[in-house]
Amino acid sequence: PAYKGKEVYLFIEECGEGLIGTEIGLMLRRARKQNLKVILLNQDISSLIEKNAEVFYQIWSNTNFKVAFGDLPMKDLEVLALEFFGEEFNLKELKDEIYRTYFEPIESKRTVTSNSETDSYSTGESRNLSLSYFLGTLHDSRTFVSGSSVSEVPFYEYIRQKELASREFWSIEELLHRAKVKLKTMKKGVIALKRRGERVKILEVPYIDDVKPPKNKEELRRKIFKSLPYYATIEEIEREIDEKNKEIQIYAD
Repeated sequence: PAYKGKEVYLFIEECGEGLIGTEIGLMLRRARKQNLKVILLNQDISSLIEKNAEVFYQIWSNTNFKVAFGDLPMKDLEVLALEFFGEEFNLKELKDEIYRTYFEPIESKRTVTSNSETDSYSTGESRNLSLSYFLGTLHDSRTFVSGSSVSEVPFYEYIRQKELASREFWSIEELLHRAKVKLKTMKKGVIALKRRGERVKILEVPYIDDVKPPKNKEELRRKIFKSLPYYATIEEIEREIDEKNKEIQIYAD
């Protein structure tokens, strides 16, 4: 029965090692009604799929939260990228635009003023001959004419313009690759958390650095026992073992 006001947690580590079967889906569905929180852990997804695909799909379809760490194998990224980011894929997301430049003629008018001047000069001579006398006449003439005119003539100005030549959108393969790169390159202490029906969250979580044990194992054991006083010392453990062996020997005799 469900425990009122209490939550019970069940951890199953290395769930892909044959510890669970196809009934896991039914168990997960019923566990929610009983306030039982089941946490399933495995090193990778691909091995779980290869060993028992039905178990994998039962787990995958009956879990509300999924957590992934960085530096995953490529086989796992194929599945996780689509599961974690598939709802966010937008095939109308613009990738690139190419514009071409052209010059558009814009018709306008200009006022043109023309000035003209004409200056002419001429010399003439006329003669009249008769029997009784000779008559000659010389004459000069000069003409000067000036004027101006105003007119409007058509004129074209070329304005630089840009026009969209082509537009490219992200393909489903490219979006999937971007998602895989995002998961692959997560640093230590960073996880991707996906809740059903919500966008994925990239979170930083506390973690413990790898501890390099000393070369002397006995020294390490002594340090552990010293730091944890509720454990017995090595001497006490050995003494207790000797006493148990003596008791066993007495009963054997």
